[in-house]
This record gives sequence, C-alpha cells and structure tokens, in this order.
Amino acid sequence: MSRRILLPILLLLTATLTLSAEESKDSTAVARHQRANGEKSPVSLSTNLFDWCDFLTLNLEVGVPVAKRWSLHAGFKFNPWKFNSSAGNYSVTYNQQKSVYVGARFWPWYVNSGWWVCSKLQYTDYAITGVWRPALDQGKALGIGFSGGYSLMINKHLNLDFGAGFWTGALLQHNLYRSVEMMEVRQSGSKGFIAINDITIGIQYLF
Repeated sequence: MSRRILLPILLLLTATLTLSAEESKDSTAVARHQRANGEKSPVSLSTNLFDWCDFLTLNLEVGVPVAKRWSLHAGFKFNPWKFNSSAGNYSVTYNQQKSVYVGARFWPWYVNSGWWVCSKLQYTDYAITGVWRPALDQGKALGIGFSGGYSLMINKHLNLDFGAGFWTGALLQHNLYRSVEMMEVRQSGSKGFIAINDITIGIQYLF
C-alpha cells in the first residue's frame, strides 16, 4: 500500500478513535453530573468476581437508588459444587452455600459513585470441608453485616466495585464432624459467631 493511501487511512483512524474517546469521556462526565445532582439514579446489576473465584460461587445483586446518597440492595450466593481431592486427608473439597441478603448503602458523594458503607441482613445455609481442614462444618446462620468500599465509575453504564466487611450473628444450627469419611461429631448446637464477609472485586452494570 502506497504512502499516499496509507497516510489518510491512519489520519482517519486516529481521528475516529480520538472522537470516540472524547464522546465516551463526555458521556461519562454527563452521567457523573446527573448522578451528582440526583437527575438520574440508575438501577444496578452486579456480580462479584471474587466469589466466582471462590469455588465458582454463583452470585448476583440488584441495587435500587432511593435517594441522592442511599440505595437498597438484595442478592444471593449459591454454590452446589464438590471437587475431588487427593491432598492429605481430603477426599473431597467444597465450600457450599445458599445465601440471601437485603441491605442498604450510604454514599457520601452520590449514589453509585465513590466511597460507600453498607449494612445488611443475611441468611446462609452452608457446608464446608477440605478448604482449610478435613473437618466437615455444616450449619445455618442468621446475622447482620457491615462493609465498606469504593465504586469506580468507568462509564455511564459500568462500575468496578471494591469492598470488604464482616458479619456477626447466630448459628441457628451447627455441626462439626471430624471428616466426611469419619462423621464423628466434634461440636454441635447453636452459638454466636463473627466472620469476614463481603470481600468484593465486582462488576456493576447500571441501566
């Protein structure tokens, strides 16, 4: 291809990419202005990549803005998988759970942008073995959680969500067995608990 043809093509491509970047930047700026002034509060749908990496835990969360600095959230986590293991005394490894939760986020700047703090009510039915030890831990938990984080605005439809927190409450049912192969009960009964929760590296889509 001759230089006479190549040069105009390169100039056109550069101009197109520049214009596209400027339009995306302008669109993001407009969306930021709308959110800051409460002109538009989009519903969000998000999933946590950290949970997907945690033994392929399925998860989804819906967020509904109710004020300039407040949004309500509801979601679930579901993990039915079992993985065969030959390491040490582990014949099988799994981190199963069925969790549902509802909560609220407060945004000091404006909804769906910047820093946030969250509180929630959560119920979890779980069964864990082979993750940290061969013991089988089964139970049902109900509690409240607290977390904080930051939502990074990529464009008017996309955020990256980062956060971490903990939750505390009661184990409504709790049985700890020596292992899957040796179902000898080591602990049983309800008790209180506090645990790390809501480590978030997520993608949030805004409608």
